[in-house]
Amino acid sequence: MILPCHNAAEFLADALQSVRDQTLGDFECLIVDDASTDNSRSIAQQFVEQDPHFRLIVLKQNRGASAARNAGIAEAKGRWIALLDADDLFVPDRLEVLRRIGDGERADLVFDDQVITTFPARTSARRAFGFRTPTFAFTQEDFFTGSRLFRRAFPAGYMKPLIRRDFLSRSGAAYDPAVPSGEDFLFYAQLFAQRPRCIGTSFAGYVYRRRRGSLSWSEEHLHFHAKLGEQVLSELGSQLSPRSRAALEARARDFEAVANVSPAMMALRQRDWLRLAASLVRRPSVVATGMRMLRARAVRALSALRAPAPGRSG
Repeated sequence: MILPCHNAAEFLADALQSVRDQTLGDFECLIVDDASTDNSRSIAQQFVEQDPHFRLIVLKQNRGASAARNAGIAEAKGRWIALLDADDLFVPDRLEVLRRIGDGERADLVFDDQVITTFPARTSARRAFGFRTPTFAFTQEDFFTGSRLFRRAFPAGYMKPLIRRDFLSRSGAAYDPAVPSGEDFLFYAQLFAQRPRCIGTSFAGYVYRRRRGSLSWSEEHLHFHAKLGEQVLSELGSQLSPRSRAALEARARDFEAVANVSPAMMALRQRDWLRLAASLVRRPSVVATGMRMLRARAVRALSALRAPAPGRSG
């Protein structure tokens, strides 16, 4: 598994301990220190010295999370590759459960539901996706449809799959260090362009911990995501089905629509009624888009409430 970190001393030990606590005994953890200036490297080194499952890769210059993940993937030797962000956690049996499903289903990718908490909490009843089926097939079309902002069952760009290493090598997929955000979506798009056998599960083994200062979805950020679909169509369009291409085009429209809503939403939060009125006059479609956003949020919340109760997978 690959764990990139840069100035992550506040939470890195928690993430590494969650890896050390895995019930799966056969794994390697590659910690990629992306030129940290705090004591992240020394924390990582402690785990390396205490447990042979851990190995440290040190980058001399800060190159970003995408380059760090690529460096780790290049050094990985296991049959499966897992990715963990330095501020998140694995539940103790995550790798064991997902590997068992992956091997049993002869899958190329396996992904699970996620527990959502606010740092520094470790547990929560809240689920990111609200899957109800123990295991299910997940297609290329499902991924690109799920990458839309509206009419999606879950935000597919946020999955954290186990990836079979030989499939990843054949696909030629890699993270793009030039992309400031949406790098996971682009990486997964490359994988799904190859039509992998992908299996999802309602088991929630990844703990996503929200933190203050996390990336906010600014108007500029939203416009950028709208253009990512164009990049995927340009690079991978010939490998995508008509339905997948249509979903990508719709994704761009979704992000542009939400970007146009951003000034009105900011005015609403700041109770600047004059600016809010001006935004609504300038773009009447803002109201319809806002209603779509509320409906999509309500659907996701309802799905999460209907998710299975927390517990270990059988």
